[in-house]
Amino acid sequence: MTIGSLWTSLHSNISNLYKPPHSSQLTPIYVLIYLESLCTFSFGLCFTLFLSTDFGLDDILAGILFGCWDALSTIGTLFTGFLMDKIGVGKSLRVGFFITLVARIIIFVTTHTGILCIAIIILSLGSCLCSPVLTICIKKATTGDEECRRFAFGLYYVIMNIAALCSGPLVDICSRMVLRSTVQDKQQQTSSDWNLSSYRLVLLCSIISNIMGLCITQYINFEKTTSPSHTLIQMTEDEIINDLNHSSEEDDDDTSASPSESFTWMNLYETIQSKAFLRFITLCIITINIQTMFQHFDATLPKYLIRRFGEQVSYGSIFSINPAIIILLVPFISAWTSHIHPLLLIHHGSYVSAISVFFMVLWMSIPSSIVFMLVWSIGEAIWSPRLVDYLVSMSTEGKEGTFMALSSVPLFVAKLPVGWLSGYLLESYCPENSHDDNCHGTWIWLIISLFTMTSPILLTIFWRYLSQQNVSKEDLPDSCTRIELESLQST
Repeated sequence: MTIGSLWTSLHSNISNLYKPPHSSQLTPIYVLIYLESLCTFSFGLCFTLFLSTDFGLDDILAGILFGCWDALSTIGTLFTGFLMDKIGVGKSLRVGFFITLVARIIIFVTTHTGILCIAIIILSLGSCLCSPVLTICIKKATTGDEECRRFAFGLYYVIMNIAALCSGPLVDICSRMVLRSTVQDKQQQTSSDWNLSSYRLVLLCSIISNIMGLCITQYINFEKTTSPSHTLIQMTEDEIINDLNHSSEEDDDDTSASPSESFTWMNLYETIQSKAFLRFITLCIITINIQTMFQHFDATLPKYLIRRFGEQVSYGSIFSINPAIIILLVPFISAWTSHIHPLLLIHHGSYVSAISVFFMVLWMSIPSSIVFMLVWSIGEAIWSPRLVDYLVSMSTEGKEGTFMALSSVPLFVAKLPVGWLSGYLLESYCPENSHDDNCHGTWIWLIISLFTMTSPILLTIFWRYLSQQNVSKEDLPDSCTRIELESLQST
């Protein structure tokens, strides 16, 4: 496919995306995705550094607390997913953005470790009603148009990475605006002292973004559309009364199903028994290790770069290479591969990402970190948006929240030990105040790379089960050829 045809495909998909009825809801949804992602990425990038610098926690404790924060954000979806099915997506977003705002303010002002832990729990629960709910909003805004939905999720991934791209320089700028404490200052400073560190300045920026997001949530509303006026004229009086009675019983905020239908154990049981869900949860378990690599971007990479190359290193800018590549590649890949089944892209893209980690093993330098980010990002642009697409497309109408909640359980189980592993590797092979020869980064990234490589290998081993059980000719778009079907089902 030529560059011209790629551009034409991209332009066509964008034009289709912003035609009614999609356009009225997608704009505020994408703005919210940007603001929430900016808050999450910027704070996550300096979270363990914040714990060690401002609260004096060692690497293992900081890693465990980071893992708890990340894991609670995942497992909380198990419960907030049911809540979303009950109260609707609009109210869920407003509650979520309010809770995260309160939590970030507490984290910003506190110097007490116990209060910090409570605020992190609150922040995690609030986050469960933000990003996951926004993915459901995209699905609702693009209902009835499969290719439009796939491109919309690709664009969602681009917007999220635009926020990630901005978060890296934001962290670097805050680090330069607030001078780092000298050794004498650190000796005089106690755990009860509050100071506007560079990491608290990042938090302040997150609070401002959070306030803006809370205001914009007022514009998210998926109300049931009523019949056009010319249709009402042709309806009988009884039909109009029945239609009005039916409309009055529906939730004003587009609750997908009534509480008696959604918020029950029977709904949970039926979802678990679904063959489609069981196949998807298998894929989630297989891809756990490659997904947890994102935790190492936040918990391991910043500390490693600072300890290996000095505090002057712009770790935020190195991190921003990842979202920059995603922004450039994902729109074209999404438009070019919108007719290809997600499983194919998840399989091949995961190999590219997993191989990239070995650059950190073979060569410890700033250029190797850049190459690692470049290669990882190319693979991520292929597989990661399709994993989100696969999750949402497999959910059934009225049970999206329940389906998403249950699919997050395997990742929750993995995030806690990954946080501990990050702290353990840093403290064992690259402890604080270590430089050059004292920081054995090869061992850190060798262990991480071996874990990451298990995901694409397991995808290959279980490929026949995943592809043959999930895909048939009826499941594929009309534009998908017989050769592509045979390629998907081949071992």
